[in-house]
Amino acid sequence: MHESIKLISTIKPTKNTVMLASFKGFSDMTGASAATIDYLIKEWKSKPVIEIDPDPFYDYTSTRPQVKLINEKRIIEWPVPTLHLATNPNWQNDFILLSAPEPNLKWKTFAEIIIEIMDLFNCSTSITLGAQPASIPHTRPVLINLSTSDKKFENLFDLKAPSFRYQGPTGITGILNLMFREKKWDNASLWALMPHYLMFGPNPNVIDAIVNKIDLAFQTTTSLQNLEIKKKKFLTQVDQALSNSPESSKYIKELEEEYDKSNYIIKNQINVNDDSELTLPSSNEIIGDIENFLKDNRE
Repeated sequence: MHESIKLISTIKPTKNTVMLASFKGFSDMTGASAATIDYLIKEWKSKPVIEIDPDPFYDYTSTRPQVKLINEKRIIEWPVPTLHLATNPNWQNDFILLSAPEPNLKWKTFAEIIIEIMDLFNCSTSITLGAQPASIPHTRPVLINLSTSDKKFENLFDLKAPSFRYQGPTGITGILNLMFREKKWDNASLWALMPHYLMFGPNPNVIDAIVNKIDLAFQTTTSLQNLEIKKKKFLTQVDQALSNSPESSKYIKELEEEYDKSNYIIKNQINVNDDSELTLPSSNEIIGDIENFLKDNRE
């Protein structure tokens, strides 16, 4: 076993194990998909089973530790990738859940460690999550794109994988996906398309959309009650911020009309980085209006 792997609890036999993983960073700039994993960890009453030593993989000047007060005592919270196990006798699958910052260093070694951990749980199926900006309005349902080389995932998630193949810079998510597929393991990625003008903090609508797809695919049942309050508060705050900017409100209305008219991303399977159907205007004013509003109203 690799020296960076730390067992927190005894590894017991699991059934039809699936890994769900997300890394805040290149593939998840706002942390929305990582927050989805965190939500599942809590709602599924998952238990921590393995920690990965962060020292070899993180540059602490880029991914900084946090200082927190617990019972009036200052402690350091290191960015430790922690894998949780979720089981339920009524489910067909057990789940390994991983939410972590994207590592800064030694990606090959990090990926090999993830593969070794999956072997410990006899796990050969993985779903990675990401979230990307797109020209869609926050007042409409979040769209989910599927990336996979296995057609069976199209039926599981009720999504059609686009025919295009992305070429360009990638993150640790892309590295893991390729290494999983090279081992002939079942692998897919779910990508939430978020309003490009709301790129600060996790979007609760993204969490809602991805959780619903996970429940659909694996016949799990996840309560969304704790998310409803956050969704309503989020929508109220954004609407209040935009109401003070006529230009922003006009732009949102144009996005709504385009979304309703063609639902162009799903219909045409456009690359998440291809905005040819709807040219993005400068969003600095929109982002500034919303950020200033949320800072003024932050609890």
